[in-house]
Amino acid sequence: MTEVIYAAALRMLTQHIRAELEERGFCVVFEDDLKRCWPLEKIARSERAREIEGFGESQGWTAAILEGSFGSRAIFRRLENHLFYSL
Repeated sequence: MTEVIYAAALRMLTQHIRAELEERGFCVVFEDDLKRCWPLEKIARSERAREIEGFGESQGWTAAILEGSFGSRAIFRRLENHLFYSL
């Protein structure tokens, strides 16, 4: 995949997730959409999961990766702001 196509696919995915999070508070992305940005034939599953999670964190989201009989899916949610108090 060329860098231009990859950047466009990632930009479209980001816009889609952002819109869904505004409406619902979560967004499920299925294998067909995931493979446009993170093709399984070019990256190991564990590395792919780390990259998807890193992508989510870079946008202020969490990403839970689930594997099933119909492929992977990622569930994105907004990161919650937590205050940590030291004792």
